[in-house]
Amino acid sequence: MRLVEALCAAKGIAPPDGSAPSYADYKEGQYDLLADLIREYVDMETVYRILEDGV
Repeated sequence: MRLVEALCAAKGIAPPDGSAPSYADYKEGQYDLLADLIREYVDMETVYRILEDGV
C-alpha cells in the first residue's frame, strides 16, 4: 500500500480509501450496464413478442 500512496503523492492525487466494491457488486453493476445498453438499442417489445408467440 505504501507504493500506491507514494505514487499517488508523486502524481498529486488522493490515494484510494480501500473501500473498493466487492467482486459480486462490481459484476452486478456491469450486468446492469449491459442490460441498459440492450434496452437502449434493442426493440424489447419485439423480443418479448417473439418469446411469447414463438414468431
